[in-house]
Amino acid sequence: MHLANAGALMARGRYQASLKENKKALQRFSSATADQALYQRGLIYASIENPEFDTQIAMSYFQRVIDEFPESPLKTEADIWRRLLKSLMGKGNHIDHLKDKVASQQREIEVSQGAIDRLSASEILLRTEAERLRIKVEKLEYQLEHFKKIDLGIEKKKRVSAPAK
Repeated sequence: MHLANAGALMARGRYQASLKENKKALQRFSSATADQALYQRGLIYASIENPEFDTQIAMSYFQRVIDEFPESPLKTEADIWRRLLKSLMGKGNHIDHLKDKVASQQREIEVSQGAIDRLSASEILLRTEAERLRIKVEKLEYQLEHFKKIDLGIEKKKRVSAPAK
């Protein structure tokens, strides 16, 4: 009766109440239905909807079914659940590792983007300075041409006014 109530409560998402009923079943009918009660406790903790979802606790209940009730018809299912949860935990650890790696790469991208932004600003400054220098060179070339013309004019006048030998 307690096991059936616990199962019904679990199906409705009332996990704490289900655990209490399950505990009563374990206490009152220790050997006859203990494997079922332990298995059901494993299911309760393995339920993702359970706010107290805990793969370690679920695995420990499934392991108890395997160890304490080797002839139980639930042994195979308990072992499947235990291995599934273990695999899930391994994948969860792998996902956490990948998330850390992605976060690290995002930080590197942000640092690189900052460097790119600084280089872009430097490029703009350098282009501006290069344009200023180009204009200055043009002015100096113009002045040089102007001074050459003046110098040629002076040389021409010197030749004209110099006495012939």
